Amino acid sequence: MTAAASHYRSIWIFFFLYKLSCMVVATEVVAKITTLGDSDRYIAGPLKFSSNFLYSSTEMMDTIASSIAWLAGDWSAHVFFLMLASYGVYYSVRRISLRKNQLFFLLLILSTPTFSIWTSIVSKESVIVFSLGLILGNFFSLIKNNRFESRLTLLIGLYLLMVFKPHYAPAILILFLSVYRRFKMDTHELYVFSIFVFAFLSFLLVTLLNTKLFDDLAIEFPRHFNPEASGTRENWLWFTSGDFLKNAPEGMFWALMGPFYSEAKGSIKYLLPFLESCIFLILLVYVSAVYFYRKLNQFKHCYVPVSFLIVVLSILFIAFVHYPFGVLNPGAALRYRSGFFAFYVVLIYYCYMTLIQAKHRPQ
Repeated sequence: MTAAASHYRSIWIFFFLYKLSCMVVATEVVAKITTLGDSDRYIAGPLKFSSNFLYSSTEMMDTIASSIAWLAGDWSAHVFFLMLASYGVYYSVRRISLRKNQLFFLLLILSTPTFSIWTSIVSKESVIVFSLGLILGNFFSLIKNNRFESRLTLLIGLYLLMVFKPHYAPAILILFLSVYRRFKMDTHELYVFSIFVFAFLSFLLVTLLNTKLFDDLAIEFPRHFNPEASGTRENWLWFTSGDFLKNAPEGMFWALMGPFYSEAKGSIKYLLPFLESCIFLILLVYVSAVYFYRKLNQFKHCYVPVSFLIVVLSILFIAFVHYPFGVLNPGAALRYRSGFFAFYVVLIYYCYMTLIQAKHRPQ
């Protein structure tokens, strides 16, 4: 590739200014139509400076947001979290060699209204984007340079991930294990494949051994959604023992998708996110299918396709843990998806760019 993504400052400045405009729209327009999660209560900080704020995501949000708002105003708090999310995107993307038009296209995907709004205000999603961005940037550096970009940023990313979304950790662990010995053994293909098999069988074994736990979760989760709240659906998936796992593929799809078509056509609030989700899922499936198919036909050895299976497994794992939180409310699905949306897009785009690079590399 001709230049690194970090060289195109004008595109990044435009991206940041766009995020600022989304913050204004969110706080001055959207907030008057619907509730922006817990942003207001974080700024009010009812739990600020509690004794365990370093390992409680809610108390950490209260402490940071309310402190900034008290010192410099509410908008400053929103700008701080906007900058966190923006830097998380920047940190991961700038480690991919991209042409200007490729960078523009990637940031265009990351400028969808739902993602832009939820990561341009005081929200846990902004912190999750930041933490996953730091982790992903170090992951790319490990692949490319056989070393972490910065152990400090990696530790910060892992620490925040364990505070805010510890159930995402296995997906991250799978990714790093898949490249841990890439430069230390000649049989890396077999090593990566063994990681894939081990991770898949472990996940299968854990789910089968904890069927009762998942049944209990299926009873408990609907209680966390107010039936009077806007958009909350009646429980339509979990009725009998085993439904949580049996209906997981359909539930994962709709948790990623957000609103049903019937909900979208009857509400302007859900129509744009529905179209956004359609485009996102079509691109995700298309790029994944093209990448895997071409790799199978392009290479004599199996390293890259098997490595891509690792990526798919990580993505599916996050989708699985997202499923119970998003399947009963389209608004919650879209909001929580915003936390890992950039992780999905940048990781898949990275895989696709390795395909483009390999295609033009002398064999």
